[in-house]
Amino acid sequence: MTSPIVVIASGTAPRPLRGFRSEGETDRRIFTEVYPLRRARGWRIAVIDCGDAAFDYGLSLSAANSVVICGGGLRSKGLPLLRDRAAEHPRLSYWPDAALRTIRRNGRGLELILARADGTQTVAADYLVVAVGRKPCLDFMSAGLRTKARDLIRNRRLDMIGDVKNGLFRQTAIGVGDGVRAAMDIFQAASK
Repeated sequence: MTSPIVVIASGTAPRPLRGFRSEGETDRRIFTEVYPLRRARGWRIAVIDCGDAAFDYGLSLSAANSVVICGGGLRSKGLPLLRDRAAEHPRLSYWPDAALRTIRRNGRGLELILARADGTQTVAADYLVVAVGRKPCLDFMSAGLRTKARDLIRNRRLDMIGDVKNGLFRQTAIGVGDGVRAAMDIFQAASK
């Protein structure tokens, strides 16, 4: 298949969690998106990070579960509105000084070893949600295409739209605007 213009709208992918040790088989209990846990009820869930996604995930999951957000020793980057809602929620705790060091399998759940200012703390959780950021989803691009991408974009043969190119500005309205602009560029190029 050939095309004179290619538009990439592949969005973002979760960043991996680094700086911890995993012991035993834990992968089935660790998620990078909240979607697989949408039907969870009555579980204890830990969320790693302290940005908007972590607070959003924590608030969504705490409707029917007990949630602890472990901030990793970072200053909260979450929107004040999300932080305030989290502080008022009876089933949600926020530990800004808790950095994940080790994850172990513990029966049917997980045991998280957290480094805190006053020492280490062990937390039992049924699931862990990692919300440490997102990166452009471009893993499908070949090395050759990656090296040519800048020239292809400059020559209007390749366009990246939406979250894949907008960094922190991942908003639906911006992605839609990018798509409309790309469509108009393609129409204009085809009309010549």
